[in-house]
Amino acid sequence: EGFAEWQDNYAVFSEGETVLFRDHEPSQNLQFASATTAGSLRFTNTETYSFSGSDVALSGKLNVESGKLVLNNKLTAADISTEGGEIVVAADGELELSGNRSGKVAVNGVSGTGTLSLSLTQSYNNDLAVNADFDGTTHVKSGYFTLNQNSTYGKKLRMGDGVNFRLLSSTTIDADIELDGSSRFFPEDNNKLTINGEVTGTSGTWIRRGKGDVVFNGKVNLSAFDFEETGTTTHFNGTATIGNLILDTDTATLGGTGKLSVGNFNLAGGKSVTIDGLSIVESSARTRSW
Repeated sequence: EGFAEWQDNYAVFSEGETVLFRDHEPSQNLQFASATTAGSLRFTNTETYSFSGSDVALSGKLNVESGKLVLNNKLTAADISTEGGEIVVAADGELELSGNRSGKVAVNGVSGTGTLSLSLTQSYNNDLAVNADFDGTTHVKSGYFTLNQNSTYGKKLRMGDGVNFRLLSSTTIDADIELDGSSRFFPEDNNKLTINGEVTGTSGTWIRRGKGDVVFNGKVNLSAFDFEETGTTTHFNGTATIGNLILDTDTATLGGTGKLSVGNFNLAGGKSVTIDGLSIVESSARTRSW
């Protein structure tokens, strides 16, 4: 009936078929010696399976109706369903949802300390919510979304180049943020964004938009920080290292109780910046553009 059943000597999944793990199958570790494609995987028992080895790519759904699936490798699926089961993404594992997600993007039944990867459409109506038991990294590879106080995404939010978010209510983020490239952040309507975790990105540029204050309480280490909105206030209360600080707005305020180390301090002509209590240390190999 279109199902391929797992056997001990079953070595190949046929793409387009569903591989069914039924009640009589024992718990076992499944090692994939080479990249594997299949239609769907379906688990209907109460046992634990562990995947490792090469990547597994599904054109259909990963359905864990009961029991537990532990991923030590990378598994890509068009969709997932856990119902009464659980997907555990181990430290070296990755679960990637293919395609572009939109609207209320809820990822349930997923735990572990590995990586959950997904892509979103370019709409700020997207709302991302990952299961609260997930303690790994949520990697948003592309698209836009709205961040709010109820947003959850594990211990770290990793944002791909060009991924932007807006803020519609004052929000505190305890997790770390990692930037792969340039990302715009919009705290709208004077909403305040407080980040307690570390903000990093050796190639990352934080582009400052929106009127709301932004407060960095943790360590900041970025390639660049670009102020594109006039009249904003940004506080650095920890140790911040920024390669290129770009102030191309009419006015901006830098404040906080921390120390900001800057490689290149660029202030466009006719613009002004207010330094309020913040200790700024320029590198010995500095350049200035006034």
